Amino acid sequence: MFRDVYFLNYKELTLKLINDEISDFQAAKHFVFSLVLSGITISLPFEFTGKTLFSNYLELVLIPLGLVCGVLICYHGGWSLYHANSNGDDRDFFKRIACLTLPVSICLGLIASAVLFSALLSLGFQHKSIYDVFEFIIEIIYLLAYFWLMRKCIYFISMREKILSNNKM
Repeated sequence: MFRDVYFLNYKELTLKLINDEISDFQAAKHFVFSLVLSGITISLPFEFTGKTLFSNYLELVLIPLGLVCGVLICYHGGWSLYHANSNGDDRDFFKRIACLTLPVSICLGLIASAVLFSALLSLGFQHKSIYDVFEFIIEIIYLLAYFWLMRKCIYFISMREKILSNNKM
């Protein structure tokens, strides 16, 4: 079940996609694992510190701002992934997305978690407002990095024929 799923090694998965060595079933497994992981992380509320009146007001600003930023980044990022694929060979777009989402998300998630955990330890548990702002910034950076890395991998995969034909010269 897990043997042919790439949880961290997006580079090797990119090469397998270039060589068309990933089946639709393998792509579906990657996509299902991605959905399961995103469902787990969405349903885990973390509350490390007590709330103050200021942190309540800060959340009233950060939550809608985060939604707007997230929607705009995902909209632009989704279209940039599509254009990266369509400017190349314009094939297997959803298969590439389904496969690459899992290892890219896990790699970036581990980095973001480590940064947030170290921030929590360095700030202590009494600075809820500063931590909330820092967490908001990390989430935005995560989204931007996700779409940048996905676009880079998809562009590389979709340009494989052009790259291979240029290397033969």
